[in-house]
Amino acid sequence: MDTRTLGAVALREAIRRGDTSAEQAVVDALEAVAHRNPELNAFITIDADRALARARQMDASADRSGALHGVPVAIKDTICVRGMRAPAGSRVLADYHPPFDATAA
Repeated sequence: MDTRTLGAVALREAIRRGDTSAEQAVVDALEAVAHRNPELNAFITIDADRALARARQMDASADRSGALHGVPVAIKDTICVRGMRAPAGSRVLADYHPPFDATAA
């Protein structure tokens, strides 16, 4: 199943039903980003390994109650995620790696 054509709710339901997996959704999202980002320049940092590892954890979990369970998301670089570069589009913060997760993340 190509998950790139599904909206967030439809993708979450497909993952819950077992029609696809969170891992496949991440793979599809990463492929789309690799294809379009050179033109769009929408992503500064892409942590494919972390995204795939988290997707595998979600697929292995029996609890699929989350509102966006398994749906890949992108987080703007102004929102801090522990260990991820958060330059906020600024040269001053170019190498900032926050030691915490923002509540929004």
